[in-house]
Amino acid sequence: MSRSARRAAAASSRRMIRGYPKRVLTRHEEGGLRVRHVRPARMLVAAAVSAAALSFAGTASADFTATQITTPANLSHPLDNQDADSSVKLHVAGTSTGTGTNVDISCIFPNGGAQVLATVAASSGTFQADISVSDVPSLPCILRAVPPGTDPLTQRPSDTSPFEGPIILPGYRQTKFIDDNPANPAIDFQVGNIKSGGAWTYDSAGACTIYDGDVLDPVTFDISNDSLYCNAAFFDVNNGGHSPTRSELVIDRRNAYLPADAQTVNKNAAHFPALATPAFTYDQATGDLTVHYVEHIVRCDVTGADPYPANPGNCSDFADTGVQLDTWISQNSDASTTSVIQRFSATDGNVHDIDALSEQEFAQLNSSGGLLFPWIGSSYQPYAAGDPVAAPPAGPGSMYGKNDLASPEGTLAGVQGAVTWAAAPESVRITQGTSDAQSGLELAYRKTIDPSSPMWLGWSFAVGDTLSGITASAHAAEAGFMPHIAITSPADGSSTTAAATHVTGTASDSSGDTLGVSVNGHSASVDSGGNWSADIPLNPGANTVTATVTNRYGTSASTSHSVARVSASPPHVFHGARFRGAHTLRLDRHGNLVIRVTCPADSATACSGTASLVSASAVHAAARRPRAKVLKVGSHKFRIKPGRTGKVKIRVTAKARRYINKHNRLRVKLTITSRDGATAANKKITAKLTIKPAAKKKHHR
Repeated sequence: MSRSARRAAAASSRRMIRGYPKRVLTRHEEGGLRVRHVRPARMLVAAAVSAAALSFAGTASADFTATQITTPANLSHPLDNQDADSSVKLHVAGTSTGTGTNVDISCIFPNGGAQVLATVAASSGTFQADISVSDVPSLPCILRAVPPGTDPLTQRPSDTSPFEGPIILPGYRQTKFIDDNPANPAIDFQVGNIKSGGAWTYDSAGACTIYDGDVLDPVTFDISNDSLYCNAAFFDVNNGGHSPTRSELVIDRRNAYLPADAQTVNKNAAHFPALATPAFTYDQATGDLTVHYVEHIVRCDVTGADPYPANPGNCSDFADTGVQLDTWISQNSDASTTSVIQRFSATDGNVHDIDALSEQEFAQLNSSGGLLFPWIGSSYQPYAAGDPVAAPPAGPGSMYGKNDLASPEGTLAGVQGAVTWAAAPESVRITQGTSDAQSGLELAYRKTIDPSSPMWLGWSFAVGDTLSGITASAHAAEAGFMPHIAITSPADGSSTTAAATHVTGTASDSSGDTLGVSVNGHSASVDSGGNWSADIPLNPGANTVTATVTNRYGTSASTSHSVARVSASPPHVFHGARFRGAHTLRLDRHGNLVIRVTCPADSATACSGTASLVSASAVHAAARRPRAKVLKVGSHKFRIKPGRTGKVKIRVTAKARRYINKHNRLRVKLTITSRDGATAANKKITAKLTIKPAAKKKHHR
């Protein structure tokens, strides 16, 4: 039978129990046919509700006027763990008002119908019962204690009733074995949980990682039809089962199989890849759960051509591919979203090529659904198998599906779902159209892995009754899949004379896994806290320093700073203050000489120093002492700002004045000694000047 026929059988089974616990569905293999069916222990169909499930025990009594169930707590999440002790009980206790004898502990389903779980004595004004958790249907249930024979079908959570009790949201866990025999290898498991925002069922990746996802009305606790139908799965057939050409997992160019799919190939193989017991946590107060399971991937143990389709005749045994698939499921919100992380890792120390087609499906109860690809359009559209869909842009992204295009927004009938990926697939292929009972898509991922470099796939799934609501959830998930990076040094817009710079920064990612950071193509060292550093060369002039972080999904983010490499400034040279002006000067009538001194503009500070005058040669300055000697003429201190010229008045000595007046001139040497305030360096500048006597006064007659 084709895969589409198998899906149709599954859909028929699901519709049969609409209004009853879809959570109790499980995957069953019969002659290679994968169908979903109700677990025999929970076989409750709508037609049986009024006839069998409502067979209230005891005789009707009008004497009880009110009851109140106080245990368990409202919105608790009892777990039916079929892989553990089947004797686990749900303790129910409460009080009654009136003179009756017994009460029926009834489970009333918001979607319609009810089931009596136990009949207990209540004549003392109190009652209690320990009910096997396996007898409690796995869907929203209003617990009420009612007089036997009382019909509670019309009692909704919002109804006013003298018979009060909590709403419970039961979950369950179950492992599936070949031929339903626990002595045989495990091939699958199923976990179901319900919260205020949604109801989910989870399987192994070889079955349907997301088995289904539905919306729960937080007021009425009605459950919608399916939105997500089968997601993040890898089956033994591609193309939706229509003319398949390969399995959805190909390892090293050979068809490969997970445990649930290996059973359809050869359940009696000596080296069957049994599913390991999942690691599982479940909080019965909140319904939060985590699941981690490992699936070993096998291929047919044959030489030569790879058989396809594989069967016991051409695939008598399996061989390990050297690759395993780890899957982590996390549900810790209101159940409007679920997180799934998948990792393909090499277990044999070798390099392997992974070619994976991730199965993603949306349900269409009336075969009139729609799909929305945001990079193509902004509204839901019908699609047929084979319709082209352009590959999405790189990085995180999402696609959406609606169960029924004719159903209005904001209603359970208008249920919608979102599939968000951490890294974009290489291609999107529609294998089943929206006019089918479910649409199917294959998202292609390929990578070469080794023991230190696995292939990670990150998913977030959302359900809701409005497009805006699931879009907001999807965008939040996309942001959560993006890594973040910042440069802390050097500062943006800074400059340096060095030929290289030390770049530091921080990087983070919601996964908490190892991050890869590069700066302008140079690998950076990254510590466990996300702090990174790298040394990179700089070109003369402007440089753009770009730091890029890449997370485990291959998704990258970048940030840039501008850094300039400038030429090194030459060492500062103090040129010293110098004389300026004519080289022949006259004394003033008071015997002073005024000279002009300039401080260079490139001086770091003001020029401070002394201007000194002596005779240029030895002279005979004294009449009675004929020996010639250098004559001191005078000196004076000065302070002049950079780039300014100042006047320095020097008081000429009496001897020098007499000599000048007698000889009408004196050749002198000017020494300007100035000090650099920045470097404390001294500089001497000399000049030859001629000093003449003061100009004589003109006498006017």
